[in-house]
Amino acid sequence: MEEKESCAQACYECLLSYGNQIDHAYLNRHVIKTWLEELKGSVIERHNSSGDRHWQYEQLKAQTDPNSPLERQVLDYIYEKGYKLPDSAQKFIAAANCKPDFVYNSEPLAIFCDGSVHDHPEKQKQDKIVRDDLIYITNYSVLVLRYDEHWQSKLDKRLSGL
Repeated sequence: MEEKESCAQACYECLLSYGNQIDHAYLNRHVIKTWLEELKGSVIERHNSSGDRHWQYEQLKAQTDPNSPLERQVLDYIYEKGYKLPDSAQKFIAAANCKPDFVYNSEPLAIFCDGSVHDHPEKQKQDKIVRDDLIYITNYSVLVLRYDEHWQSKLDKRLSGL
């Protein structure tokens, strides 16, 4: 592109617009030139999909609750079976004031891995309120996997369609 003599810092042909009028005094196309030239020589590396999947698995594993071996067992099972990995672990969902162990955004699906602490009646009442809020306020589906049940078959049934 040829440099325009009438454009000292910025003009309506390069940077200025009605939407950025308040910033016109700060816009200068020459300030960024050196950085853009450096960026032009940069290289972007991308891992293959199996590497991306393993990286995502490791990230999720690092986010699991260290006091919950069931969470890691569930994640290991999902990974080993080749199911789609959750989008996040321990994601706080403010609208329902809750933090599922795993979340799939596209479904939307929240997975809770309940260890023995969830056997106590008070905890069960609290769990029901939070999970009902999650269902009715945010339209998430909820899947509860308990330590004392055959959770693998529940997981197989739910994730085989993802």
